[in-house]
Amino acid sequence: MEQRFYKVRLTNGRVIGPLDLERVKLFIYKDKITGLEMARLYPTGDWKDINTYPEIADLLMQKLENKLEVDPNALAAAAGEAQGESDGNTKASPDDPIPIQEETKLPDPPPQRNPNTHQTGTPQLNMPEGSMDMNQAAAAAPAADGDSERTMMITADNERTMMVVSPNAAKAASDAPALDTGSEPQLDADGNPVVRVSSPDEHVVVADPFLAAEKTAMLVRPTSGDAAPGGPGAAPGKKKATLADHKKKIVAGAVIVIAAIFMTMDEDKPKSDDSFRITKIELPATGAKPDPGRSEKVFLEGMKAYYQDTVEGYNRAAEVFKAAAALDPNNVRALCMLASSYMNLFDVVDRNATYFNTVTRLIEMERAKGVDLAETVIADVELYHLLGNPDAAFNRIVEFAKTHEWGMDMIYYLALTFYMKGNYAEALQQLNKIEQKDFFSPKISYLYGEIFEKSSQIEDALKAFTFTITKSPKHIKAHVKLAEIYFAKDNMPESGKHADFVIVNKKFASRNELAKAYYFRARMHMVANHVDIALADLEKARTLTPDDQDILLDYYTLKAKHGDKVKNAPEVAKMFYFMAEGEKAMKAENMSDALAAFLSAREAYDKDATPLLRLADVFMKKGDPQSSITNLEKALAIDPKRKEVYPKYIHTLIQGYEFEEALKIIKKFQEQQPEPAVLDRLYGELFLKQEKYPEASTYLKRALEASNFDSSVYVAFGTLMFKTNNFQDAAFYMGLAQRFDPFNVDATVTIGKSIAELDSLEKGVEYVQSMLQMSPHKAALLNGIAEIYARKGKYDDALKFADNALTTDPTYALANRTKGEAFASQNKRKEALDAFETYTNLALLDPTGHIERHKIYLTPDEKGRLDMTAAKGELLKVATQFPRYPGIHFMIGDLLFKAGEIEKAGGECEWEIKNNPGFVPGYVCLATVLNKSKGFQKAVELTNMALKSAPNYPPLLLQAGIANRGMKSYAASQSMLERAIGLDQGNPAIWKELGGIYYDLSKFDQMKNAYKKYLELYPDAPDKGEIEEYLKKIGG
Repeated sequence: MEQRFYKVRLTNGRVIGPLDLERVKLFIYKDKITGLEMARLYPTGDWKDINTYPEIADLLMQKLENKLEVDPNALAAAAGEAQGESDGNTKASPDDPIPIQEETKLPDPPPQRNPNTHQTGTPQLNMPEGSMDMNQAAAAAPAADGDSERTMMITADNERTMMVVSPNAAKAASDAPALDTGSEPQLDADGNPVVRVSSPDEHVVVADPFLAAEKTAMLVRPTSGDAAPGGPGAAPGKKKATLADHKKKIVAGAVIVIAAIFMTMDEDKPKSDDSFRITKIELPATGAKPDPGRSEKVFLEGMKAYYQDTVEGYNRAAEVFKAAAALDPNNVRALCMLASSYMNLFDVVDRNATYFNTVTRLIEMERAKGVDLAETVIADVELYHLLGNPDAAFNRIVEFAKTHEWGMDMIYYLALTFYMKGNYAEALQQLNKIEQKDFFSPKISYLYGEIFEKSSQIEDALKAFTFTITKSPKHIKAHVKLAEIYFAKDNMPESGKHADFVIVNKKFASRNELAKAYYFRARMHMVANHVDIALADLEKARTLTPDDQDILLDYYTLKAKHGDKVKNAPEVAKMFYFMAEGEKAMKAENMSDALAAFLSAREAYDKDATPLLRLADVFMKKGDPQSSITNLEKALAIDPKRKEVYPKYIHTLIQGYEFEEALKIIKKFQEQQPEPAVLDRLYGELFLKQEKYPEASTYLKRALEASNFDSSVYVAFGTLMFKTNNFQDAAFYMGLAQRFDPFNVDATVTIGKSIAELDSLEKGVEYVQSMLQMSPHKAALLNGIAEIYARKGKYDDALKFADNALTTDPTYALANRTKGEAFASQNKRKEALDAFETYTNLALLDPTGHIERHKIYLTPDEKGRLDMTAAKGELLKVATQFPRYPGIHFMIGDLLFKAGEIEKAGGECEWEIKNNPGFVPGYVCLATVLNKSKGFQKAVELTNMALKSAPNYPPLLLQAGIANRGMKSYAASQSMLERAIGLDQGNPAIWKELGGIYYDLSKFDQMKNAYKKYLELYPDAPDKGEIEEYLKKIGG
């Protein structure tokens, strides 16, 4: 096989290589390469996940399984080579942190309008004849110096920035001639799209003049020759920006932006029919003779389609931008807008490795040009919005405003940023600066509608969304909003009409949008008593969003009415009646009534697994995982081919710490041939719960790259990154989770904690505080701030915010846990015990409160007393609820061992090994008991077996050494103990045992040194006097 060389981009963004496979192996062995990196073949390969190279993936698996072997003499050759270079060829250590971009403080708001001017209504939107009357008083912008409007903003460094909006800065996008997007693109002989370019005599309407090449009020954008940026014709004193300068100006560095393309993942797309084809996600073609002039004309054609703000528009725009970039590789705007078009197609594309790599490469290509254009701002701001970081988006806009005049597009993105921050009044004020004649895209009227909807101005929202679809008839998001508003107004015919439009055009809709459409149309048919049609729509909606309680409630209600048309009609109808009653109780958080209803549904018809699934959910909410597991086991027995049962069952087993059983069910699930990504997700969740982080990383990362999930996968991977101190990645993946679930508490708090680690405590707290305004989870975020303070040792501040959380919601359990941890750190024993007790009463599925109370009981009180009985009682509570909780029987055994109950301790340790064969401390516990009772032969057999999976665990090596010494295998004992002390030089117990084995081997000088080390590390050792007396006798 031909020798291959690789370049590897480490997780901190640095690049090492070229490396041959043997050198890659060395870096894997040294944990410099862990499987989280990107790699490419040298010299011409493309960057992709390092795990996609089978030869490297095999080495990584060997490392995970402790089977990777290297030549010790080769390790020295790799020393120092982890020093790499960034893509900009800057030498740096792979361990250097990459800080999260510092947030810029919000500027002062723009000048207020005349108080007599209406600010909250819809601006005058001129509708076509026969459409809804939407005329209201126009919200005119205040005049400023006649020619332009100026808004003063104050940036974080107190620099005054003048934002200038020229009255001639933009034309209305609605005036652009219609672009034919319904037909398939024509292809040339090479398979590239043939783009019609307007003739010189044909009038070309530019959707947004700041994109044109001629001088505008916004900036001069030369395209070639001396007028190019940094060329001979450039303005004096203006040096060409380098890539490094550009990266400093952009809010996030290249590493974050490259990673940020993953935020475009959303729900699984509905299958597209044959009438529409998504453009191939690819880089622009290369090799053609450059033609900048033609490239510019082609680019402007693409902008017409782009600003339609529809799937068809973005699809057509992507084809045209590819052609423009192929005609001129230096057309940065085409590259930016091509990347933007791909990202705006996230609902309907296959988000596989090709998609991610392509968008990544486009961003790298445009950034490598080192210029700062409006199009790069648009791309950056869209990325930050998708990532759920409006502050970073705002900073990017402000940075651009320092050196450029603004077009209407920047006003729109500023308004959108304020909207995402929950500042609806400011968003509306900014948006009102754009006159209707300057609406460059239907996205402006759509944003009006969203602002009005959030401000409870429903009639204004209705008018704005209606205006949007008159300008862009296939604007799916607006149709969904209209269906939703009419549904809330009980206007089922109008709601159903818009829902039907979405369903007919489902190839343009996301999974969630399509589910809503089916639901709204079903409700229309329910009113008309079209039961069969309504039920069919609800079935489809339920398939798309199986956990939506509104859909479930109507589905079960209708199924109850429909029962007379199926086999066993009376029983089935009665079952679904009780299912509907149970869903009502679940929505009301009344678990007792829900339990009774679902039990009645089960009694009515016991041949259907559906009631059992909901019973399992109720028991989990009531803190009874064992009953939940029992019901899911019964459901699987009734219908073993029902795929939806398996993930729920496996997840419940994992939450109940039934890891071995979960692994068995996963393997059984494989027989149903689910998507590989679903299995990867389940394996990742299992290993994460077991704290097997390398394995969890392998499976979760593969799941993320192979398929599209909700926020839970990103939360899981972000949690993994945080637990392994990869704070930069933790913040990023939690940002992705916020893309799907903006109010996800775990995501928000973990980002705050990560910022506190990477930047400062104050910045981390500020981030979480900034989310308090919009989030409905006030208590959770207040407690998140308390946790940040507690991590940094600021316990008084932690207690203050935890109390604030409990004032907001007295039932919020985690605030009590935070208080318990803070009190325990302050040695306030009683307060800590009380706080943890309250926590255990509220958080029924979390055993950590009992375990923390057990630790406190084993800490001497003010009189120096331990309460071993109370400590044992806390552990027994955990063992009763979670019999397979990792380490619980080990902790009980350790406690009994210290109390002198050796035989009982051994029994508990045996239970630990039986329940959790992979829990190494369990073997240490049992080996300790065996050695104490002189069962050396069994101890040797036990430790030899355990050392196969944990060869470098010092406590295990210590007990192996003791056991071998007891068997008089002195050489083996010496080997084990010397390996142990090499791994843990601060353990006095190992030094003491080494002294004993050296004595047995008559190695008295080594014995003396070992005993001296023992006494240095354990000055209060109970046998100190005896050892010192012995050392004196032998001259030590």
